[in-house]
Amino acid sequence: MPHIQSQGHAIVPVLNTQNIQQAPQDPLYSLVTAYEADTDLNKVDLGVGAYRDETARPWILPVVRKADERYRLDPNLNHEYIPIAGLPEFCTAAQALILGSDSRAIQEKRVVLPMKMALASTHAM
Repeated sequence: MPHIQSQGHAIVPVLNTQNIQQAPQDPLYSLVTAYEADTDLNKVDLGVGAYRDETARPWILPVVRKADERYRLDPNLNHEYIPIAGLPEFCTAAQALILGSDSRAIQEKRVVLPMKMALASTHAM
């Protein structure tokens, strides 16, 4: 517990840090440490944040560029919001994935799986 020292009219708490143990390193930072220690000239920083090239400009993964191009060139796609209950094709596929395509509940139409809210905010299901 900090003790109090008086400095003129001000009271200043003093914290003794000698008995505080250092917390273990966050595993995420081990990626940064490994990246910095790697001497390979072709290494790619896959840590948190945007990937950067040797000039610190954002580097877009080739597969992301390809997917973006396919999306932009598809005349059937647009930038409309999906329905509040989610994209029907996605919900149907998610139901089959989670419950099994032969699920009795799915066959009897007893499953409701709205996906919009989770996907809109966290990209999670």
